Amino acid sequence: MSLEDARYRTAARVSRLFEETLTRVSQARGVEAAGVSLGLPYERILNLGFRHLDGPQAGSTQGRMTSATYVVGDFFRALRLPIRAGRTFDARDRADTPGVVVVNDAFARLYFAGASPLGRRIAFAGREREVIGVAGNVQVRPGWGDNGPIAAMPLAYLPLAQATDGFLRLVHGWFSPAFVVRAASGTDSVAVLRRAVDATDPLLPFARVRNMEQVRDASLARQRFLMVLLAGLAVAAVLLAAIGIHGLIATTVVERTREMGIRVALGATMGQAMRSLVVPGVLLAVGGTAIGTLASLGFVPLLRHFLWGVSATDPATFLAVGAILLAVASVASVGPALRILRLDPAKALRE
Repeated sequence: MSLEDARYRTAARVSRLFEETLTRVSQARGVEAAGVSLGLPYERILNLGFRHLDGPQAGSTQGRMTSATYVVGDFFRALRLPIRAGRTFDARDRADTPGVVVVNDAFARLYFAGASPLGRRIAFAGREREVIGVAGNVQVRPGWGDNGPIAAMPLAYLPLAQATDGFLRLVHGWFSPAFVVRAASGTDSVAVLRRAVDATDPLLPFARVRNMEQVRDASLARQRFLMVLLAGLAVAAVLLAAIGIHGLIATTVVERTREMGIRVALGATMGQAMRSLVVPGVLLAVGGTAIGTLASLGFVPLLRHFLWGVSATDPATFLAVGAILLAVASVASVGPALRILRLDPAKALRE
């Protein structure tokens, strides 16, 4: 839902909205956990810079960037995000208490070299914060770096209670907070949410309601369309190549039928005649496949922009295409060559 609303210009009003709504949602039958966050997994979320305040990186002028979101309620439990170390936010984390932050595995691995970040301090979101927990990764749409459409990016979570009014007004202008509800099968989560929000603020509309599968599919829709298009063009290219190879080799074999009849009439065995027809076609296909494979490697940089999670030089793909073309060449050579078994040498000589 959008909170670009004059009634929600302060952190206190936003917190009251979320807490009262989450209380009503959590009390509904079938709801296992519910929370709020600024954005969702698989989507583009806020990117913020931060600085190390202790450790070997303290005082470094090199910029540090992370994805960021605030969370309220049982957000981690609703998404079943494991807490690897430390704790999550609770009633101790208020606006008048020391700043805290929870980071994910990717954050700890990238910015703390895999060492435990618990107890370390960073300057983040307008104040000093201590790392109190490490959560498992979620995939989001990257805002920087050379990554795919979604990736396990470094991510920092802060408690909404420690967000300032100015910070919320800024981020709510770019991003919309989302309620995350995990419910038992058969629970009408949409109805539960609507009743809870209406009871808290009947003037606040939903922007949209989706399940997580729909969120994930929407984030990958463009890439999937491009891959289907690319796969269709690739299948068409292989099909055209196969038709061309079959037509070329089969025509060549048919044109040599009389030659084979003369060879058989002059004493060549059927095996020798078959080999003289089949081997040149297969060798031609082998040579063409080898040349085409080497040439295709030059186009790999063009394909990298369409691929994610798959190597542009995937050996299985190259081997499969080569095997298809060689199989087509073999069929095109052997099929017409089998006519020699029914060939009458005397008739071939008369012709």
